[in-house]
This record gives sequence, structure tokens and C-alpha cells, in this order.
Amino acid sequence: MPVSTSTGMRSLIRRIAKLEARLLPVPPPCLPPSAEDLRFQDALKRLLERMEPQHRSLVVEDLNNCTGRLDYRFNPFTSIVFYYVSQHLNAHRPLELPGAVASIYLEDPDARPEHDCADCG
Repeated sequence: MPVSTSTGMRSLIRRIAKLEARLLPVPPPCLPPSAEDLRFQDALKRLLERMEPQHRSLVVEDLNNCTGRLDYRFNPFTSIVFYYVSQHLNAHRPLELPGAVASIYLEDPDARPEHDCADCG
């Protein structure tokens, strides 16, 4: 018995809908970085240039491993570096992370920047 055109069309539409449901969703295109994003990226680059090579490489490796997923967690040391950049941009603190200070954060994962430097804040 022949299938009517409208029945065949509905069947085709249902099959296409099932196939589309199985496909991975296409993520929306990324928005261009904001002026604030660009300022942060620039300050991060400048701080990394000033850091000890072994400390810088830890942060760069972590940045390179970032998957772009919202649930990605940077390592604690990278988070500390981000904190120093943020403090520079928002509180006008010096853009420095001396090697001796960075070593403390790496040796003690519970160390946090809770006390300001008496000399520079």
C-alpha cells in the first residue's frame, strides 16, 4: 500500500529530528574579549615575563592545559598568579611576584595572600 506524501513527509521530519537530537550541540561562537579581558591578559603577560622561569612554566603549562570548559580548575599556584594580577588592576598594587614569595605558595598549597606587604601593600 503506498504511503501518502504527507505521511511520508511527517515520517521524514521525525527521522531528521531524531538524528539532530543525537548530534552534539554546536557551541555558540565565542564573544570577542572585552576591554577588561584584554587588560587582564596584558597584565598577566607582563607578570609572567617578570617571574622566575620555573614558576612561569608552571602557569603557562596550566594555561595550555585549560580545556575551556566551565568546570576546569586551574592549579592553586595559577590562581595565586591571577590574584596578583587582579590586585594590580583593581587595587593598583605592584605587579610583582618575587621568586621567594612564589616558592612559598608552591611549598605550602594552603598558603594564601592574606596579609599585605608593609612596604608596598
